[in-house]
Amino acid sequence: PLFFFQAQPAIGDPLWSRGLGDVYKRQKMENAYGHLLTLGGVLVGECINTASTNETARYVATVRLGNDEARAEATSKKQAIRLASQQILEANGEYD
Repeated sequence: PLFFFQAQPAIGDPLWSRGLGDVYKRQKMENAYGHLLTLGGVLVGECINTASTNETARYVATVRLGNDEARAEATSKKQAIRLASQQILEANGEYD
């Protein structure tokens, strides 16, 4: 037997789906550090929290690819590493 499924319309929220373009961009950003590693890039030292005790966390990550280095700050280690990786990949024409 054949089965047919009818998609239900999204109710209420017009931003229910942002489309595949946004999904692709998000995946690309999440994979920036992995791509950097495949090109021979490295995380320089540790990603450390530079905030004072009572401040919101502020992690700083530094990455290197060849002779180029990039540094980024964010409120999580993961995001700081992603942002630094994205910066250095953009500078080397590997990320748009």
